[in-house]
Amino acid sequence: MELNPSILEATLRMYVAELDYDIHKGIENGEADGLDHYQDEVDFFLRCWESAGGNI
Repeated sequence: MELNPSILEATLRMYVAELDYDIHKGIENGEADGLDHYQDEVDFFLRCWESAGGNI
């Protein structure tokens, strides 16, 4: 299975917003700098995926 980072980002946004809207807003509007940090979360997820043996 190949992961597409842009699709992963959109999916992560929807998933986190459904689980906890406050966490979603904290990632989307970084508490310290007001910047969107979803790409950082996607990058971290992809590193975890690779470490677990997933293929990208």
